[in-house]
Amino acid sequence: KVERCAERGGLGPFPYAAGTLEVLSMPLARYMVQQTYVSRFVQRAHAQNPPAWNIGEDTVLGMWVYQTPFPITALHWGWDKIHDLCFTCKDKTQLWKPITTSSVVVHIKGHQANWHNFDNVHRNFSRVCNDDCQQQLLSFDVPSLSSLCTRSQIRAAYSKCSAAG
Repeated sequence: KVERCAERGGLGPFPYAAGTLEVLSMPLARYMVQQTYVSRFVQRAHAQNPPAWNIGEDTVLGMWVYQTPFPITALHWGWDKIHDLCFTCKDKTQLWKPITTSSVVVHIKGHQANWHNFDNVHRNFSRVCNDDCQQQLLSFDVPSLSSLCTRSQIRAAYSKCSAAG
């Protein structure tokens, strides 16, 4: 409000997935790729010199989802299941932590994307979580849009909560 974002064309506030894993339904993904505002945004980002599309894709995806007419279901497995790739795992302020039996996703950042790291993540998952472990059902910290809208001040700020009832 202080920055007058709405007057200047700003959107939100809106929740977004924290880059580690973003999963969309086919109808939602199909809708989004057919929108001219999405293709124009991507074209403008790629036209920048240097291209302005190397970070922030999670926020932009959240913005695009926010603009759809879909009553989305926000799910979050929990930070114990989603984390960044780490080597020494000493920085406890980040999502850097060793793979556990509750791990679902290891976020490999662009500069870490190489065969050696992918292979090591697979080896570590296989070492920590056997076949029985892989069949385990893991609960969600945020299992639905209704659940999300009961947290903190989200209902007051997020317009899609009206669809949650």
